[in-house]
Amino acid sequence: MKLLEPDSRSAEKQHIDEKEVTIAATRDELILLANSLNEALEAVEDWEFDTRLGSSVDEARALHATINEILRHDAARQ
Repeated sequence: MKLLEPDSRSAEKQHIDEKEVTIAATRDELILLANSLNEALEAVEDWEFDTRLGSSVDEARALHATINEILRHDAARQ
């Protein structure tokens, strides 16, 4: 996951890997995703995390950290 700025010139400079999907999300939607990941990390045991959610605990933690970093970056811009 990476942050693409709304300025189209900036977005065009970013390399999008063929395995990536680009989405537009509001700040509230990102907060919902971050909170959902946090709840999953708290509620699901490590040994069953991959089976139930299709991702490792480490991958989920990394995504959670990235989303939080994007939210902090966004808050600093405002």
